[in-house]
Amino acid sequence: MEVRNTPPPGPAPVPGAGEDGSESGSGGQGLIGLAERARLAGGELTAGPADGGFRVRAWLPWPAAGTATGTAAGTVAVAGQG
Repeated sequence: MEVRNTPPPGPAPVPGAGEDGSESGSGGQGLIGLAERARLAGGELTAGPADGGFRVRAWLPWPAAGTATGTAAGTVAVAGQG
């Protein structure tokens, strides 16, 4: 699955700021937490600049259809302009 996101019209948002310009205060771990969860599931996550935007790609093990022990792989890529 691939999801592409184009930048919204207007000026670029300030990193780490909420819609009103204040700090977001999410307290989450962002990409570090996503990568950790992917590794715990036996997969991997990579993220970084790509093709003039930013790409997040995750590979996760996925059970093969109709089998109890077989596995296949699923890759999810999200690319955004920013």
